[in-house]
Amino acid sequence: MMKGKGFTLLELLVAMAISGIIFLILSLSLRAGLGAVERGKKDTLLEQEVWGVRGLIQRQLLNAYLDSVVYDGKKVGFFQGKEDQITFITLAPVESLTPGGTSVVAYWLEGKDLYFAQWPYLRKEDLKEGLEKEKEERILLAKGIDKFSVKFLTKISYHSGEGFDEEWKDKWEPQGHFPLGIQVDVKKGRYETSVFVSLGR
Repeated sequence: MMKGKGFTLLELLVAMAISGIIFLILSLSLRAGLGAVERGKKDTLLEQEVWGVRGLIQRQLLNAYLDSVVYDGKKVGFFQGKEDQITFITLAPVESLTPGGTSVVAYWLEGKDLYFAQWPYLRKEDLKEGLEKEKEERILLAKGIDKFSVKFLTKISYHSGEGFDEEWKDKWEPQGHFPLGIQVDVKKGRYETSVFVSLGR
């Protein structure tokens, strides 16, 4: 008589154990891969948000209105700002908010939230009175901003053979002239970017 050929109980247990280990390795690899994809998506969105903020600020600064306006009864070059906020007039407003024309724009940081406001600039009004609108019509531009800093270039000195010295201020009030340049730094998470725009004529 011939004995039937088949698997012994031990062989089945070993095969099941090996299959379980292979399945565990594959599921862990799949989970790690999906986690990496998710982290990659979040990183990409974070980077796009920081670069989007940078692009908007840069476009509006490059199109800054560099002519005298009435502020507090005097004719001045209008830029106003301190360490974590800036207000100025631009010829490049966000069209969906104030279509066409010259607009006053403001950016400021409250905690870790970056706000933006924009309203039409009416050349006959005293700009100081119009600044009350800044906080009323604000838009949350970005959350979780770690750094939003503004610096104003006020002086450049050349020393023969030694190069240049630059003088920067953290605050600027409307006065008879414009700063020579403005630098804005934005940081969120591990993404940081800077904008420098020269305003010197």
